[in-house]
Amino acid sequence: MEKIKKDYGIILKILERGPIAKRKITPEKRLEKLLVELEYELKNTSKIKDKKISDFKIEIQHIVPPITSDYSGACSVLYGENILKILISPNGCKTPVAYDEIRNIDYSLQYCTSLNELEIVTGEIKGLKENIEEIISQNPKIEIIAIISTVVPQIIGMDLESIVENIEEALDIPCVFINTNSFENYYSGISLTLNSLANKFMVENKKIKNTVNIIGYSPLTFGKIEKLEELFSLIKSLDLNILTVFSDNLSLEKIKNSTSAELNLVLSYEGLALAKYMEKEFSIPYIIINVVSKYGIENTENILKNIFIK
Repeated sequence: MEKIKKDYGIILKILERGPIAKRKITPEKRLEKLLVELEYELKNTSKIKDKKISDFKIEIQHIVPPITSDYSGACSVLYGENILKILISPNGCKTPVAYDEIRNIDYSLQYCTSLNELEIVTGEIKGLKENIEEIISQNPKIEIIAIISTVVPQIIGMDLESIVENIEEALDIPCVFINTNSFENYYSGISLTLNSLANKFMVENKKIKNTVNIIGYSPLTFGKIEKLEELFSLIKSLDLNILTVFSDNLSLEKIKNSTSAELNLVLSYEGLALAKYMEKEFSIPYIIINVVSKYGIENTENILKNIFIK
């Protein structure tokens, strides 16, 4: 905060909130104290000099946290009834930690811990395995458990990888650790999760003729999956088959079968890392396509014809 004030002439204050902060000082007293400090600092802080506004914006944008964080991107990738998402976090003020999702979350499985002060200090989560077992007993379709980190586990250095290993061994269900930290953006969370799934579950398969995967779909970029119907229709009209859409209702089978594809179609930057990984590990080439315009669809059609129709 002092560096921002010194370098840019911007006064930055943090207004703490929540039950722990209220134990120290009431919100009214805290706000009163903050206003007094602001009044003093306004009189004693130099203004920005000899600096273009455009340069100023470029420099400070990296300091401001994203509106939608990386764990929301992770949850987007894991949407569906076959994957149980476990967000490791304290509660919010009144509810569990939420994430941004435009699709109906009733068709997806998620559980958020309610870390208390003792669990945060010790790094142990009481009753986590039992709670997961109860969820599994009510949802027999679960094939994968994803343990997703948030800001508090990252700050305190909680050993979530060991927790993942213990749960996987105890429940005999594949578990994957998604190492998000809540400070990166939605799209980096998508990329990280796709690569985590690939490293954990992808295996070499025999290639299936005239098959493709779609990589890089996310609802906050493209809207609901129905928005890609024109692309799906185009692929079908060329007698091609889609093995897996990353990511829409993923399953263990879809992830494993994806390495049988002859080609990956990349829709967005966040899908690029997975496409490069699959090219290196499984010799599946990729192309980057544009599906948000008539020109983009026509260009995609021409590319696919050149590749598949000899």
